[in-house]
Amino acid sequence: MFEESAARSMIKAVSWRVLATLTTTLLVYAFTGRTDLAVTIGLLEAASKMVLYYFHERLWNRLNVGRKPIAGSHPTGVPALASPTGMTDTLTSPDPTAVAEAGRVLETDTPLEILRWATDRYGPRLTFATGFGAEGCALIDMVGRHRLPVDIFTLDTGLLFPETYDLWKRLETRYGITIRRVGPELSVEQQAAVHGPELWAREPDRCCDMRKVTPLVAQLSQFDGWITAIRRDQTDRRADARPVEWDEKFGLAKVNPLVRWTTRNVWAHLLEHDVPYNPLHDLGYPSVGCLPCTSRVNAGEDDRAGRWRGTAKTECGLHANVDGATEVGHAGVRS
Repeated sequence: MFEESAARSMIKAVSWRVLATLTTTLLVYAFTGRTDLAVTIGLLEAASKMVLYYFHERLWNRLNVGRKPIAGSHPTGVPALASPTGMTDTLTSPDPTAVAEAGRVLETDTPLEILRWATDRYGPRLTFATGFGAEGCALIDMVGRHRLPVDIFTLDTGLLFPETYDLWKRLETRYGITIRRVGPELSVEQQAAVHGPELWAREPDRCCDMRKVTPLVAQLSQFDGWITAIRRDQTDRRADARPVEWDEKFGLAKVNPLVRWTTRNVWAHLLEHDVPYNPLHDLGYPSVGCLPCTSRVNAGEDDRAGRWRGTAKTECGLHANVDGATEVGHAGVRS
């Protein structure tokens, strides 16, 4: 029986060797004129995904069949979760009970260890929805610097600050990654034509639902796990959050690598690694969302006092519980 570390090392070595061979072959074809560069890039992307799944996920799962978990070890010390649905006929969605147990075992792990665990378990069926808050930038840094295979997207309402759009580009350039744009069904102009101008000022909940919540639901239906940037010290409802937990609202595993961190931890990480962040944070905007609904926070006010100022609304609803109670929204400093 293979030891866990030896087995993983062998699998990764085989994966990289196969990928290197494929890459060399495809590049030779490209530079000798047998195929064009665009086709080569497409083939390389497909080859990478194939190697990641077939040589890493499936081979590891086969080696793991029938093995008893090693106490205190990862990932075999954590209940094995089902592989991504849709990849083969035998794969199923993650089990809520196993997810809950994984959250207990991962309690003392670092954010990077939790991210690595999640990528091992979910592979291409793992995603990260970022709103480019300070916490989100810290997670993007970990994913980018360590080349973790995580899909990343953002909800572009069409109403973000210019500084947020600029940060989006800077993060992609810094880490050589692509952060997918996910937008609502209607453009801002189309929404105004159908529902009247400045819906956010008249019916902010409805606007958030159309431009944020509905697109998120559609995206998460395609994945088995999603990464968030929530922390226990953000709200009372998050005080009991686990590193991994079952998301009843969206029906998939919710991975919270920063759950034990504080604001101090987040900013220490950003400064230590020179991570790009939104300059609005330095100008009195601790929580940054859509431009029409975000204002500067005055001394002594709560961090989210500048969101939907003048209304009773304080949340966008992305982290609403199944009973309708809401938490801190994704498009702020806490995401």
